[in-house]
This record gives sequence, C-alpha cells and structure tokens, in this order.
Amino acid sequence: MDWLRVSSHRHEGWTVVEVSGELDVATRNQLGDHLEEVIAERTPARVRVQVNVHHSVRMRVHQS
Repeated sequence: MDWLRVSSHRHEGWTVVEVSGELDVATRNQLGDHLEEVIAERTPARVRVQVNVHHSVRMRVHQS
C-alpha cells in the first residue's frame, strides 16, 4: 500500500509538487527524493508544494 503519493507537473513556469497521504518518518525520504529530483531539473528552481496529508500525533508516555 502506498502511504504517500508524490507527483509533479508544470504550471505557469512553476513545478507543482502534489503530496497526499501520510507524511511521517517512514515516508519522508520519498518526498525528499522527489523534491531533490525536481530541484535538480531546473536552475533556478521554482517549486510550489501542495500538501494534503493525513496526520496523527503519536506520543510516548514516560513513566517513572
């Protein structure tokens, strides 16, 4: 199952990166790798990131 979906397209001189799904420590490299590729394609890079992610707060309780 794909927890994170990352795609990109060009719009009015910008590269638009669309992100949807769950962004966390398990999926952060997928987004980072995609952004590095997009930035490397054009100099200077004009990138807009549209984010629609699910998030949850996970807490670790420390008991003494």
